[in-house]
Parts: sequence; structure tokens; C-alpha cells
Amino acid sequence: MTRKRRRIVVAVDTSAGSRAALRLAAVLARRLDAELTGLFVQDQNLIHLASLPFARELSASAGVRRALSAEIMERELARQARSLEQELEKVAMALDIRWTFQTRRGRVIPEILAASIEHELLALGRTGMRLGHRRLGSTARRLLAEAGLPILLIGSVPSPVERVMAVFDSSPSSEQALRRALELTPEEQSLHVLVWAEKRADLASLESRLARLAGGRALEIYLRVGGGGRELIDWVSRIGPTMLVVGQLGQLEPAALEALAERLDGAVLRIREPAAGA
Repeated sequence: MTRKRRRIVVAVDTSAGSRAALRLAAVLARRLDAELTGLFVQDQNLIHLASLPFARELSASAGVRRALSAEIMERELARQARSLEQELEKVAMALDIRWTFQTRRGRVIPEILAASIEHELLALGRTGMRLGHRRLGSTARRLLAEAGLPILLIGSVPSPVERVMAVFDSSPSSEQALRRALELTPEEQSLHVLVWAEKRADLASLESRLARLAGGRALEIYLRVGGGGRELIDWVSRIGPTMLVVGQLGQLEPAALEALAERLDGAVLRIREPAAGA
């Protein structure tokens, strides 16, 4: 039986965070033997704003303002799409991975979600267009809440995927998070696993499940009992993974996941809870 081709989609724009996301997504595509889809959304709102009579563009180098129009904005977005496709082609050829590029027009969030169908992972930069800004951008924040597939949030400084860490608790998605973390960890390296139990009495059963799922792979295990989002952020920050893989942890409130993604320098991959009946 032929295995279904694996596909990763990376949302790209002209920001530094997006370019870092493109490079890391390409590395993961090679590691997972997946095809990489680059996605650029021509924001319909920008085209609409450019058509307004008071719209002006300010040149940062010359300090000159000029009138904008929908036609000028469309040409600029088309230029950006060509540049990003060429960048994807260069990265993909260097890593010898399969790739495609899509340009869609519309509202950014709905278009990204629509393009993500039949992909198994969505990657994007987490900070938007603001340089030196650690907080999640509005696009990353909304997709983290709305995307039904695993989502990878990547900082503006690309880090090699050499220190992968999974958080493992009693939630159903923890097993999927662990499996994906094992896939991303080279055979010669240990996967770091934070075993997080609500009560000390739960540790033994969690460690037993972990050993069964790991199947003999080398692990570096950290045991933690109780605590909430703030404690998890502190624990993970001390270990300093370059990629953190988490499910929808039963003890982690949604806002804490955003704070965790903002705190870490590395990438954060969030795995959704399995669908009912899956």
C-alpha cells in the first residue's frame, strides 16, 4: 500500500520571522520526508486601503510620500510573491526537498486555514513584522486558537533543531506530541521529555506509558508534579530546547501556551487534541 505523501505548509511574507520560518520548515520537511508548500496571501484589506483617496506610501530611505492605489499595491504584492517563491526554490534545492508555492488573495486568516487543508502541519513566524518584538503577532495568535492541525510557531532567529523536548502528561494529545517529537529527533540524539503529573501517584503510570511509546529510544527525562502555566514556563526555560512539542495539556490554560511561545527562543509545535472518534 502506497503511503500518503506528507505535506507541510509554511505561511510566508517579507518579515524576518517569516523567512526564519521558511528555512526551519524546509529543514523539517527534509527530516520528515515531506513536501513543503509555501503560501503567500495577498491581503485584500491592504488592496482596499490602498484604493482610498487618502492612502500614501512613505519611503523609509528618501522620506518621500507618494499616493497609493489598488493597482500599485497589487503590483507590489505580486513582486513580493515572486521574490518569496524564488527564495523557497533556492532553499528547497539546497536541501533537495519537494516543494510548491501558492499565492492566494483574500483575508489572511481564512486563506491560510483554507490552504492548510490536506497538510499535516502549518508553520509560520510568530512575531509578525515588528523587529525585536517577542510577543505573538495577531496572525499567530489567532491561528494558534483556530487551526485544526498541528501548528509550528517560529521565532525570528532560526535555531537548529538539535535539542527537541516534549511535554508528556495524561492528556490524549500528549501521545501524538511525543510521537512527533521522536520523529523530529535524530536517532543519535536523546529526546528530552518533561513528564508532568497532576499528583505524585500518577508519575509511575506516566513513566510506564512513556517507556512503551518510546520503544527503546534514548530519552532524558525530567519529572514534575503539579503547578500551572507559570511553573511550566520556568521549567522549560531552564532546559532551553530549540524545539518544544506540546499537546493540549490538561493543566495548561490557553493563555499560558501563548506566554510560553513568547518566552522561548526556539520553535514551539502545538499538537491538537485528537478528534472524537478518530
